[in-house]
Amino acid sequence: PGFSLRQVVHLPAFWMILLSGALGSLAMQMIMIHLVPHVTDVGISAAVGATMLGIIGLTNIIGKVVMGWLADRIGAKPTLAITNALSGVVMLWLLRADEEWMLYGFAIAFGFAFGGWMTLLAATAGEVFGVASLGAIFGTMQAGTATFGTGGTVMAGYVFDVTQSYISAFAIGAVAYLAAAALVVGARRPPRITPLG
Repeated sequence: PGFSLRQVVHLPAFWMILLSGALGSLAMQMIMIHLVPHVTDVGISAAVGATMLGIIGLTNIIGKVVMGWLADRIGAKPTLAITNALSGVVMLWLLRADEEWMLYGFAIAFGFAFGGWMTLLAATAGEVFGVASLGAIFGTMQAGTATFGTGGTVMAGYVFDVTQSYISAFAIGAVAYLAAAALVVGARRPPRITPLG
């Protein structure tokens, strides 16, 4: 049993989980698009930046396995909150990273931290609202995450154009991840699961 899409759009928890996914997407896409330009701005080669993206992809695989294991033990919702919080903390590290070893450390930690993030978002929706209409519910959430993700790349570019630095943009990304964690924690399962309406 579970809620229908028509029912969940009237629940605060739906919008909290959607917004958490949207904020996470905003921050994550900001990194994926603007990390290499940032690396070159601090005086390190674009080749190192490209290698960092590869490292993020590799450690993300490890993060998916570990976060999936953790979700099986404590639940998807708390694991998603942990993932978002860790990602936010790691982005704060990026604000101070101006040496090659620090940037490599960021890449390793960031890839691991947000591992399984999208899968955990879907699993959290299933935990909170039931699985009867999970496809429709998560598909609607995906519209929000995709829109914010695109907005994050544009916003980071605009901030760079204004300030000639990505630091402020990445600070916004860190705050977005931490806010996403808080939203997930605050999203409460409705008191009862009603029949599909």
